[in-house]
Amino acid sequence: MPTYTVQPGDTLWLIAGRLGTTVNAIARANNIADPDLITVGQVLEIPEVTPPAGQVYTVRPGDTVWLIATRFGVTPQAIISANRLTRPDLIQPGQQLVIPVPSVPPGGQVYIVRPGDSVWTIARRFGVTPQAVISANRLASPNLIYPGQRLVIPAPAPPPVPPPVPPKPAARVMGYYVGFDPTGTAHEMFVRHRDQITELALFQYRVRSDLTIDGPATPPVLSEAHAAGVKVLPVITNWNAEQVRFDQALAHTILNDATQRATLADNIVKLVQGSGFDGIHLDFEDVPFGDRQVYTTFARELAQRLKSLGKILSIAVMAKTADLPTTPWAGFFDYSALGDVADFLVVMTYDYHWAGGDPGPIAPVPWMKAVLTYAASVIPADKILLGIPLYGYDWTLPIQPGRWAEIIAYQPAVQLAAGTNATVQWDGTALEPFFGYTADTVEHTVYFQNPDSLGPKLDVALQGKIAGIAIWSLSESFDAFYDLLASRFQVVR
Repeated sequence: MPTYTVQPGDTLWLIAGRLGTTVNAIARANNIADPDLITVGQVLEIPEVTPPAGQVYTVRPGDTVWLIATRFGVTPQAIISANRLTRPDLIQPGQQLVIPVPSVPPGGQVYIVRPGDSVWTIARRFGVTPQAVISANRLASPNLIYPGQRLVIPAPAPPPVPPPVPPKPAARVMGYYVGFDPTGTAHEMFVRHRDQITELALFQYRVRSDLTIDGPATPPVLSEAHAAGVKVLPVITNWNAEQVRFDQALAHTILNDATQRATLADNIVKLVQGSGFDGIHLDFEDVPFGDRQVYTTFARELAQRLKSLGKILSIAVMAKTADLPTTPWAGFFDYSALGDVADFLVVMTYDYHWAGGDPGPIAPVPWMKAVLTYAASVIPADKILLGIPLYGYDWTLPIQPGRWAEIIAYQPAVQLAAGTNATVQWDGTALEPFFGYTADTVEHTVYFQNPDSLGPKLDVALQGKIAGIAIWSLSESFDAFYDLLASRFQVVR
């Protein structure tokens, strides 16, 4: 055991503090009954006392236990206990005190301050906040830390748990598939994005004058679509391919004759059953508004036949913002009555400006909203599919009767604008891009769709909380559109 010879001015308390032991330990080791009675020259045995984990601090002039405790982020009582101080008010410059390390929280650690350290650099090194270091060590002045000082570093806070992402609303997506070319753009886009298609509507089945259906019984895409879990619906129209228009007279004749209606319904059902279709999509257009009631009757009769077989009846209806029963093209569609009998109604919110008319936006967003507001007031929302155009039109100026604009898709439109040095502009009301160009001295105006115009259109459907959308058509679609679709909806399969 080491010894110490008492010097003039020594007290047992000073000796204990200087040598890192305690008064009680020296008194016990030397059988001293009164710690205040020691003499100069007395040889004392100095017992070793293992201090608690911490650091040794040398008292400076002006120090108090409270100031030291504040500086090191511990309590005065912790210093008193660690050093067994009987008179904490009588500490002397030069005296060495053990500063206990604050308790280390789970996952934390002790760090010894290095020259040049600051609370901020230490916190950054360990991935915690400066305030966490200050709080863990009860630092009254975070600017006053010293090399050799022991600091408790708390465990980094776990990353905040992000709020749960609400599930995207479910939506049906009907994709119009024009033609039957298995190598065309429509097929390519279907193959690439078939997981985002609910129903494939095959456009090109038309009613002949003998009430038979013109169109292949087993289109090439049928088995491929079924293998992908996509329902297939032939689009039954009154389109007259020879006259390049919807045949008003044919529709009028069939609808006003109960026998012909029944025969046509029989032929439609035979097509569906014979080919394994999942139902039909009825798209009669340009029917006289006076045939409104008989068209609804035909739809009801057809629905009864199809539903008994577990098949779908969806109907395309012209867009309108009010009933308007005597309006050409739109008047014969009784939204409310057709909504009662059909599984879905596709509201064709496109061709606001059409190929045979003046140039302008194809589906202005304010108009789409107005159409959907009216439709949802008379049709159950879970039966509405909102029409989304993916195409544009290139009008030749001046407009001439009988001359139709050419359909143009997104990427060809962008390439056309670049190739003619045209500036693509933005219609801030309709929310559609457009540009003008001149070719061989002939002026043109182009309105088309791009991701910026299609996002707001999808949002109309999203905010309307309806069954979904119908896109015209897969031939003009592009990859970025499906990204927009996936960002807003979970497609129902």
